[in-house]
Amino acid sequence: MWGKFLSSDNASGKIQIAREFSERLWNRHIEFIGISGSVSYTPEPGDDIDIFLITKNGWLWPELFWAFLLRRILRMNDICLSLSLDSSSAGLLFQRLTHLQERDAMHVIPMKGKDFYYELLRQRQVVDAQGDVPALSNSTTKLAPKTFMGLINIVFFLLMSPLQKLKEIRFNSLYFRTEPEVIYHIRMGPGTLILDSEKYRKLSGYVEETND
Repeated sequence: MWGKFLSSDNASGKIQIAREFSERLWNRHIEFIGISGSVSYTPEPGDDIDIFLITKNGWLWPELFWAFLLRRILRMNDICLSLSLDSSSAGLLFQRLTHLQERDAMHVIPMKGKDFYYELLRQRQVVDAQGDVPALSNSTTKLAPKTFMGLINIVFFLLMSPLQKLKEIRFNSLYFRTEPEVIYHIRMGPGTLILDSEKYRKLSGYVEETND
């Protein structure tokens, strides 16, 4: 049954894989699941399906553990959890988007929790119009809770982050000389897991220069 989700090289097929993954991953501890990256534009054959995940505060790493496990169980090899944040981190990120990030944010394809995501976009537009940073409403500004789940989240982070770093080192060592544009840099914290490719970093720098 799960073999049909192995891979797909067309946009509709990749979106269907992301939709199925989102349906199975979605629960009350998640605020938003969407598609970012090249699949939200025009995917090329072999492109990963970049998943944009936002969880409630204190739940990021337990949900990431389940997401990685689910990806393996379903053999959805195209799925890449490249942008994962809790709601506080998402609110801060959207207050400080670069020009390229802002363009990409408008192209994200919502799978689940679109109202939450549209609120983030709306607040970003308020920042652009007023020139200041407004207070985001509801869960988008709450600090990570000092609760039992907040502590569990830290434990998951401490256990999983070294594995993510080892994956980065191994991948980059394989492609550093042959395909340097695909190597990536990982940013991690209790409320953050972001994979930045070298290609995206250079493109972002170029866009910022042309918009200055």
